Amino acid sequence: MGKYLKDFATHAEYESYINGGEAILPNVSICDDQPTHVHYKPSMGPSIRVIYNVTDTEADTKLASGSYLPASAFTAMYVDGVKISGIQSSYRFDTGGEHIVDFELNPNETEIGYQWFSESGLNIVGFQIPQQITTIDNSSLYSEEESYYIILLSQTPPELGEYAFGGKISAIYVPPSAVDTYKNANVWVSYADIIGPHV
Repeated sequence: MGKYLKDFATHAEYESYINGGEAILPNVSICDDQPTHVHYKPSMGPSIRVIYNVTDTEADTKLASGSYLPASAFTAMYVDGVKISGIQSSYRFDTGGEHIVDFELNPNETEIGYQWFSESGLNIVGFQIPQQITTIDNSSLYSEEESYYIILLSQTPPELGEYAFGGKISAIYVPPSAVDTYKNANVWVSYADIIGPHV
């Protein structure tokens, strides 16, 4: 079987290509019995990016705390770069390994709220937090993976709940010019030994 790449400028163009519906796999569709690797490049706004380690393709993967994640905080959700319908707290992946989910934020949303991503069964490898976020609440980020990392894009450390993180954080990456600011900020100081620059 041959393989080829196809880029789409808009989600509508992508949907049209796969006959008006979502692909079974977000970035893969079948055309004339040839595996077609589809790359849709959306123009998304600031988003909380979460990287999951998917091991079970026979069941839905838990993405977030269903009872705490408010759909009103987000404008869209992208799975492996493809916009899907609605905001979901679980998703069925057809392949194992690492998958990226972007929760695009409402322009007025500046907080990661209580237990948004903090529930048993969350196998999260990493988080990327946009500049828009100014507060990370208690019990908001958690993973059952052996370790996970957090990337923060803001030069100014968000206000951090004393018990915001659960599980084992291996590293916190921040803008190079803000490393010392984070290491000395309230609550962040307790993570000073794992705070370093991202590139």
